[in-house]
Amino acid sequence: MFCVPQDDDWRLNDLSPVDVFNKDVQILNDSELLVAFVKLNPPSAGVQFELGMAHAKKKPIILIHQVDDVLPDMYIGLVEADFVTEIIYQNDYEVVPALQKALDNRK
Repeated sequence: MFCVPQDDDWRLNDLSPVDVFNKDVQILNDSELLVAFVKLNPPSAGVQFELGMAHAKKKPIILIHQVDDVLPDMYIGLVEADFVTEIIYQNDYEVVPALQKALDNRK
């Protein structure tokens, strides 16, 4: 699993916007799937871009969000059209087992 800020030792601001974009696109191109943790209010423009890019490249997507989140229509559309595997959690400790199950179901 890859996280651009983590790869940069949590110093995202040390990278230029072009470098952040290029790194994000490179990693997504090289990945087998996208695991998107959706944080709302407002939705992340970067995650929205990554969802669109992964969908366009026909990469599997796992969308993870909290039970009380009100998803934007685009996210709901991805879920209802069966383009993503959706994981809905209430407590943080539920995420890892649910993600492991989703990954195991891909095999």
